[in-house]
Amino acid sequence: NNTKTGDTTAISLSRETMANINVYSAEGKYINNTYEQLCLAYAYGDGKELSCENSVRSVSRIMYGLPINSYFALDLDAISVLNDSIGGVSLTMNIDMTSPYGREMLKGTDITLIGKEAESYVRARDSMVLESNNDRMDRQIQYLNSFVKEAVTSIKEDASTPVRMYNAASPYMVTNLSLDKVTYLALNTVTKGAGEVTFKSVPGEIKKGEKYAEFYPDETALYELILSVFYTQIS
Repeated sequence: NNTKTGDTTAISLSRETMANINVYSAEGKYINNTYEQLCLAYAYGDGKELSCENSVRSVSRIMYGLPINSYFALDLDAISVLNDSIGGVSLTMNIDMTSPYGREMLKGTDITLIGKEAESYVRARDSMVLESNNDRMDRQIQYLNSFVKEAVTSIKEDASTPVRMYNAASPYMVTNLSLDKVTYLALNTVTKGAGEVTFKSVPGEIKKGEKYAEFYPDETALYELILSVFYTQIS
């Protein structure tokens, strides 16, 4: 988040990205470093702060040592809670899906997701298809874009919205971001006229590993992406 302009950029990184990960014992003692899927970094921890810190460490390694000061992890149950805290999220379905409540949700139709429908939509995946996680990430970005638009509208109407959302998510989240900082960033983004998040995906290639899909970033494209998002060229 650029606090001067209010512009916000989010970089989407596949859970299947191969990364250097610290491995810890159940007692929290360091064992070794391994090269595995990024999603496993969270597993080598306590499911809370240590897991987040280990994930941040691995992401920083992928991104050429870029410092990452904050983290925000959400339990899956928080998706429906946050979704409903702003009155649901409207979007155009890009898959066919049956709602947890029984209604048919067909691809191409405009629907307002409510409750568990939001979680089902962003989690749906055909594990037998190699590219299924990339397809799911595209759907998650679509959902987040729609969520941000609904949230911005809500914030413009009621400045206490960030506080309400933070409190609603609190039982389901692990973060080192304070309520004050989250509120400041949200209001700063809206008041400076941005109100949107630019989503960028890390380019690369997905391959079939011995057991699971493995994603390998395009090193040159990733480096250029980091430079464009986090650095300013001085002439």
